[in-house]
Amino acid sequence: MRNRSLVLVLAVGFAICSRPAAAQVLYASIIGAVQDSSGGVVPQAKITLISKDTGVGRETQTDEAGRYSMASVLPGMYDLRVVAPGFRTYTRSDITLTINSVTREDVKLQVGQISEQVSVVAEAVTLQTDKSDIRTEITGQTVRNMPLPAYRNYQSLIALVPGATPPLPERVVV
Repeated sequence: MRNRSLVLVLAVGFAICSRPAAAQVLYASIIGAVQDSSGGVVPQAKITLISKDTGVGRETQTDEAGRYSMASVLPGMYDLRVVAPGFRTYTRSDITLTINSVTREDVKLQVGQISEQVSVVAEAVTLQTDKSDIRTEITGQTVRNMPLPAYRNYQSLIALVPGATPPLPERVVV
């Protein structure tokens, strides 16, 4: 009887003290706000995100505050298209979405005919302000092409990550 009570107390203690394990995230997210040229919000604007690799598109609409969000998007290059009645169509090409990151793409629509279209093609340095974590992505091509010392394993890649402390070499005690 005493052993059962001890096992029960230990099981409850482990359950209370355990933390969930963090999993690797394989998707990206894109968020933003749609405004008119005077800074007013544009609700119910149709947002289309089209993959340059596969041609597959995803759609959503802005809420009452003009905000939109698409989560669980595969990483890659995308084109963003925003359509709202009474405004020119906005198109932004070559948006790069990477794993475990949130990309912000705010849009200012110009008043105009529905048939008019504004295309913005530019590549800007992405500064992630929506998440406070630091992440690094090392691709398979990097692993194959980098001159890694000794062995080609994931532990030797730690030295390639900016800000990481490389592992200390093993000491042999004689």
